Amino acid sequence: MTGQLVDKQRERELDPAIAKAQRLINHRARSEHELRERMAADGFEAADIEEVVQRCLDNGMLNDEDFAEQWVHQRHEHLGKSSHLLRRELQDKGVDASIIDRALEQIDAQQDREILRSLVEKKAGQLRTIPHDRAAYQAALRRIVGVAARRGFSSAESIAAGKAALEDRIAELRSTPPCSEDPGAPDRANRR
Repeated sequence: MTGQLVDKQRERELDPAIAKAQRLINHRARSEHELRERMAADGFEAADIEEVVQRCLDNGMLNDEDFAEQWVHQRHEHLGKSSHLLRRELQDKGVDASIIDRALEQIDAQQDREILRSLVEKKAGQLRTIPHDRAAYQAALRRIVGVAARRGFSSAESIAAGKAALEDRIAELRSTPPCSEDPGAPDRANRR
């Protein structure tokens, strides 16, 4: 009988920690490391944290492999993050290197190149006028390369793709006839 009382008392002691873990996991998927860190930051005891984390692992609420797979899929497909940046993010979240490697297997080099090309083409497409001098060209290139660099692509890859996209956009702008400021306005050359 006393064993059951101790178990019930322990359950009551763990209730706040369990509730916190459930809220955190329901808000978004988390790695084991993240959950431990958040719960420790909220002042839970180490023994309570370990017991709650183990329960979450046992009931499938917490799984670093699933977390890493979802993280890579979401951030690569929807946000255009490079595999290099995703590896770094997962390392920061305390995910084991072997799990990270398996999660990143879903990305091949061709997918990374396509995302990079898409990013720089989109940014280059925002260019409305042909750069008038070298400084304007360099500024436009910096903006384009910056988008790729912030997504974790290497400098060399970003610069090469950025230059190609910028040159394509400049060629496109050169081949497009200029528009008048007001398409409905009469031709000024014919006015007296």
